[in-house]
Amino acid sequence: MISNAERMAKEYEQEIKMSSIIHLDCPYEKIIEIYKEVKKRFENIGWKEESRKLINSIRYYNDKLEKDKRLREIEERK
Repeated sequence: MISNAERMAKEYEQEIKMSSIIHLDCPYEKIIEIYKEVKKRFENIGWKEESRKLINSIRYYNDKLEKDKRLREIEERK
């Protein structure tokens, strides 16, 4: 699941370089949900330390999501 989320992010970042951000669907919300699900699964099997490590990834993609939203607003104003 995590590798799929990372692949989604990488593909999106490559697509942004070739196209306008407005024409693309942002995957960051989906990626955040994937990380939250994995975190929950880790907690359910008792992998507390691994679960805590995912908090940083969730924060990272929340930040990326906010930046993406700001970029979209700027592009829409142009």
